[in-house]
Amino acid sequence: MSIGDDLDWVQSRLQDNEALWTREELLRYYNDGYRRIMSESAAVTRFTVLDVPGRFSYTYCYDWEAKEVSGTMLQVMFPCKSGAYVSTYLWEAQELDGVTTVNSQPGLTQLWEMSEIGSVDHHFQFGLPKSHDHIKRIAYDDELLLPVAVKELDWSDQIWFRAPGEPRWWTSGVGRNRDFEIYEIVTAYSQGYAQMDSDNGIPRQFTGDRTYSASPDSSVPNNAYAYTTSGDVDGLTADLGGFGVRITIQANDAQKTFCTQQWEADQLNGNTLSTGAIVGCFNFESIYGASVGPYAVGCIRSIISPDREYLPMMSGAAPDLMYGSIREFKSSALSVSVIETVIPDLPLTEDDLPGLIPAQMQKYLRYYVLATAYAKQGEGQRKDLAEHYEMRFQRGIGVLARIGWITRMDRVYVREEITETVVRPPRVRLPVHYPVVLY
Repeated sequence: MSIGDDLDWVQSRLQDNEALWTREELLRYYNDGYRRIMSESAAVTRFTVLDVPGRFSYTYCYDWEAKEVSGTMLQVMFPCKSGAYVSTYLWEAQELDGVTTVNSQPGLTQLWEMSEIGSVDHHFQFGLPKSHDHIKRIAYDDELLLPVAVKELDWSDQIWFRAPGEPRWWTSGVGRNRDFEIYEIVTAYSQGYAQMDSDNGIPRQFTGDRTYSASPDSSVPNNAYAYTTSGDVDGLTADLGGFGVRITIQANDAQKTFCTQQWEADQLNGNTLSTGAIVGCFNFESIYGASVGPYAVGCIRSIISPDREYLPMMSGAAPDLMYGSIREFKSSALSVSVIETVIPDLPLTEDDLPGLIPAQMQKYLRYYVLATAYAKQGEGQRKDLAEHYEMRFQRGIGVLARIGWITRMDRVYVREEITETVVRPPRVRLPVHYPVVLY
């Protein structure tokens, strides 16, 4: 059922044709109940991987600018004079506020610039998406970080947000909502995957130190034609009724020569010569010993490796629907990985579905709409019915929370492998002249 169908059901129970409760009002109640059940049950979690130093969608100077943009935001200026002014350097804010000035660190626009300029006066912050509700676990380079209060760090008598070292703790920080900080900080620039021209479409090719090979789906049809150079395809004037495959290898010489055999490309590239092979143009030639295919047709749908785990994550309102193409690649190595609970980040319309919960749980959202409608002051107020449907909605929160608890109990906890020998500490031995109590 869509949200519109749920609201039809609610109106039938209210026996009201928008005389007391408008359709827009009921839709607002529905969205409120959706966010509330997701927040209080904390049943839906996801992984979020953040590069180090933290990346933000926008940086701003004044608070009013934050209202004009969406995404993660970071204030790169220092407010002073009760927010009437902002300054680039910390000493400027101190001068305007009439306090003793000190030597300031360089200013910046984005935190990743710390890898070039070193220490700054800004906090080492990380921003989380708008759908974030609260944090369950944070790790750096797959090592667990423990939470700590900002007050405890302030008691350390040091500028803790500039202390370099290995990250050990995380705190909710002193910035805006949906951000956190880690202590100690790592200013070296790291990025799991560099996505070239990512604004122009989906990834088509992988390059790097690892070896990648494409494995097409079994439904991929045979090729219609074969060609040797890119000029052959550019010169085609007729549709050959299918896709083509290039049977040559392009060398790295100045002319970018196309070679039929791998040993020819090795000779032009200055590499050790490999053995030759029979080159085929179509699939059926494989029965004669020719090397044909496989053909990687289409976009990347999944990545599989025996050495590491790849986890697909969805960023939309319905993470259980694994449809579409891969838009972004992240790695937990030398990065901050967060396990967070999420809530809906955008208000839904009547044509949408509350995809973060099972379809069977939608009835509890209908109960919330009825409870809120009956609790509204006015002619339609019925406090007894409002309390009744509120109790039903609370039952739904408990059911959804219990589902999350089952998945938590199913986890297998193991100790981390320790390579060094661990011995039991010696018992305390008191000196011989220590006083003794005689009975």
